Amino acid sequence: MASVLIIDDSLLTFAFAQSALQSHGHRVISARDGVEGLSTARDERPDVIITALSLPALDGLSVLRILREEGHTSPCIVIGDLQSDTTRTACEALGVVGNIPRPINAACVRELVDLALRTGDTRMQAAA
Repeated sequence: MASVLIIDDSLLTFAFAQSALQSHGHRVISARDGVEGLSTARDERPDVIITALSLPALDGLSVLRILREEGHTSPCIVIGDLQSDTTRTACEALGVVGNIPRPINAACVRELVDLALRTGDTRMQAAA
């Protein structure tokens, strides 16, 4: 059983992703904003981190950047729009495994988490 940290201020997104992952035996940890997510990632050292790009207090890319600078190597997945080349490039530089567009799809969440756990692959994967 893997631990998965989900950082998102949307209760609906969190509940949906939590259900999808818990039904496959994963332990799900939550954080409602970037500051809480950063603290939780430091304390819990999750196997996978899923973060929204747009968050209160500290955005998802900043959270990932800080964690990478501190030496955290957990595979990361982002929730949100990657249409901007700048955002896509930043995600690739941070080793983001994949992207889950909104509204989220349970199969996509499980598929990307499984990929992250299986391979630790840092190539950007598109959501199905």
